[in-house]
This record gives sequence, structure tokens and C-alpha cells, in this order.
Amino acid sequence: MLKQRVITALILLPLVLAAIFFMPSMVFSLLVAAVVMLAAFEWSRMMAAAGRHWQVAFMLLVAAFMTGLFVVVQDQPAGAAAIIGLAVGGLWWLLACIWVICYPRGLPGGQVLAARKLVAGLALLVPAWLAISLLHGRGETGPALLLVMFVIVWAADVGAYFAGHAFGRVKLAPHISPGKTREGAAGGVFAALLAGTAGAWLLGLEAASLALFAGLVLVVSLVSIVGDLTVSMFKRHSQVKDTGGLLPGHGGILDRVDSQTAAAPVFLLGLELLGLFA
Repeated sequence: MLKQRVITALILLPLVLAAIFFMPSMVFSLLVAAVVMLAAFEWSRMMAAAGRHWQVAFMLLVAAFMTGLFVVVQDQPAGAAAIIGLAVGGLWWLLACIWVICYPRGLPGGQVLAARKLVAGLALLVPAWLAISLLHGRGETGPALLLVMFVIVWAADVGAYFAGHAFGRVKLAPHISPGKTREGAAGGVFAALLAGTAGAWLLGLEAASLALFAGLVLVVSLVSIVGDLTVSMFKRHSQVKDTGGLLPGHGGILDRVDSQTAAAPVFLLGLELLGLFA
């Protein structure tokens, strides 16, 4: 399994880098929209018990929201669009954090759960698409900043894996993901701080602003953990191991980008509010 994961990652990494640095922003945004629709299909499969009409409604709503936001963003300053659109994403992840802490309480069955899954999926995917699109189009430093965001999440993931194996003792969320530990999470946050701050320094961020950026990285890395746990929570409730099988060794699209969906809106919103890389 680990070998397959590494092989898939080595194939995907150069493709991701090529898309980030060589695609025009509009084309890149459409590519990300296509990936989001694949993720939306995977999410809709976790709504199957509620009926196919819920699945169809979710897919149509994701497409409609992305189309509407795409039109709106073209006519608005990037900063205003980010703050208006991403504030919703930031509030959602605060709610998701509470939801994760309270699990398994708070997830009723039937139509109520289907409605919650629909809203949760929209809040998970649409702000992430908006943030990634706006980050990529953020002037000359946009693609590099987007890569920094990805590096923060990757570093948190890798750091958590190794720290958890070496020092893990106390379970982080035993009802959701028994393999994750608080020590692993701390190691992931530390790795993200190192990688993210180093990335900002390489991009020429002034020393006086590095502390602010480090604070943002801390928040983003913590939120990325919440994103991972949120998708895991819904998978466990739906009794599925993976959201799909498109990526050998990794599962589905959502299994691979669950942390990024949380990190991207918070990262861009933080850049806007703190005035970093403006």
C-alpha cells in the first residue's frame, strides 16, 4: 500500500506543479472545477442512503455555485471577492470543528442528515475551489503562494505521520480516526510551521511580517487537520473506507484533498486580512 501511494504521488506531483506554474489562471480554474466535480460525485455517494434525488441535487448545486461565483469574481476586485466568499468557508470550518469534537452525537438520520450532508459538501468544496482559483490568479506570486499552501498541508500530513509513529500515545479523535494522535498532530503543525515560514521567506516576505505569516500557518495547519477529520467523520458515518478508487493507494479525490479543502479558504482569507503578499 505504501509503495503504491508513493508511486501515485510521484506521478501526480509533476502534473500538479506543471498545472500550477504553466496554465493560465482561467484554464487552471476550470481544471480545478473539474476536479471539484469529481470530488462532488464522491461526496454524493455518501448520500446514497437518502435517495438519488439528494445526490443529483448536490451535484447540480455545486456546479451552479461554482458557475455563479466564477461570473461574480470576474467583475469584482480579488480582495473583496475573497473576503465575501471565503468568510463563509472560515465560519464553516469553525462549525465543523465543533461537529468533530461532538461526534458521534449530532448526526441524526433520515432527511435531516441528508440535508446536513448536502450543506456540508457545498461548504467543503465550493469555498475551496474559489480560494484555489483566486490564489492562482493573485498576480505574479499567485502560483508560488498556492504551492506554499499545498506545502503547508503536505508538511502537516507527513510530519503527523512520522511524529505519530515515533511518539504517538494519546488518541486525537478515537471515534473518527483511531490512528491519529495528539503527538502526531503536534508534529504535523511543527513541520508545517517550518515549511510554510521557509516558503514565505524564499518568496521575499519581510522579516517583520514573518511572525504574522507563521501565525497564519499555525491556524491553517490546525484547520487542515479539522478538514481531514471532517471527511473521515462522514466516511465513518456512511460506513465507507475510501470516498473512491480513482487514485491507487490513496482512495478517491476527497481522500487526497480533504485537508486542502479546509486550508485553502483560511489561507487566502488570512493573506487578505493581514495584508500579506498584497
